[in-house]
Amino acid sequence: MQWTDEHHTLLLREILATEPFKYKPRTQQRINLCSFNDVTNPAFTVTQRAVKDKFCLLKEKRIAKKKEQDKASSIDVEETEIDVLLEEIIEKEKYSQSEYKDKDEEHERKVEKGKATAAVMRQKVMESLGETLKRSGKDSEESGEEKKRSKCSEAIDTYRAKMSKVSS
Repeated sequence: MQWTDEHHTLLLREILATEPFKYKPRTQQRINLCSFNDVTNPAFTVTQRAVKDKFCLLKEKRIAKKKEQDKASSIDVEETEIDVLLEEIIEKEKYSQSEYKDKDEEHERKVEKGKATAAVMRQKVMESLGETLKRSGKDSEESGEEKKRSKCSEAIDTYRAKMSKVSS
């Protein structure tokens, strides 16, 4: 398909109208927004990939053109509708990227805070368990010697001692 200025203008208007930047990149909601194959004047037969590539190309050209204009500040160039639309889209894209970055940082802070809280809770639980073990250890020391489980040989020894006393 041969892209004309009319196609570019329609593409940029559609992007500006649907605001794909309000959704996260590489998500299904963002992909399903634009459908240009239904447009009859000018006729579009493109894929989502072609639309994305064309927009990226237009955006890169506009950024390069703007840098060039800033370097040569004495040049006064009239901006076309395409340039104005691209500027608006670039601003919205930057704004949404900064929003996503802020949300990601906030989420990261919440995760870190949760991890810190979990570490403190684990420490408290482990300290409590240790204190309980120390306390139960002191009780067994106070009672004297540890309780031993009687063995079968001890019982036999006791019977032998009784038998020897009885026989003597």
